[in-house]
Amino acid sequence: MNAAIVAPLATKMIKMIAQKNILTWSLAVFVALNLVACGSDQTSADPAKAVVIDFHYSLIENPMMGVPSDESLKQISPFISARLQAHLAAARAAEEAAQLRHHGTEPPMVQGALFYSMFEGAQRVVDIRAEKNAAIYQVTFEYLPFADSETQRIQWHDRTFVVLEQGRYVVDDVEYQGDWQFKPVGKLSDVLQRVIDSER
Repeated sequence: MNAAIVAPLATKMIKMIAQKNILTWSLAVFVALNLVACGSDQTSADPAKAVVIDFHYSLIENPMMGVPSDESLKQISPFISARLQAHLAAARAAEEAAQLRHHGTEPPMVQGALFYSMFEGAQRVVDIRAEKNAAIYQVTFEYLPFADSETQRIQWHDRTFVVLEQGRYVVDDVEYQGDWQFKPVGKLSDVLQRVIDSER
């Protein structure tokens, strides 16, 4: 993904955020400028990084809570591996089976933003850096609890794992690395497997 592609997406995001009144206008501009910055240094020589950018941009534009619905899964399917898609679909089936068994009286097994350490999710990608193993990217995220309070800005790192599948790079897993007490443990695939196993 290059700047010519990212810039129109950033413009679209500014309009979307402003119309929905999710964040203040200043934060919307901040998010959009960050997307342009991510795209400007992205070259065709690093298609793995490009898919990491696309994946997280999609999640920030359309936040998902809990295990994605079938519709939400379609949204991110171009960016994720067949293995991760299968795990997400199986976890969704397990969630639905549990809800049916409890007649909707129990909360979902997975709540919050599944793809991030932060329960509320991320509002901005601050930085993306490849580790020595080029298939792993350390991504710095940011969340602002209150749009008008810069002093309460929260930043953290999660790791995104990429694999080459049928000639293209796709996201295969996420490792949670937030340093606070109540956060998911391990990897995204671990969380999904626990949900799947609970209904076997």
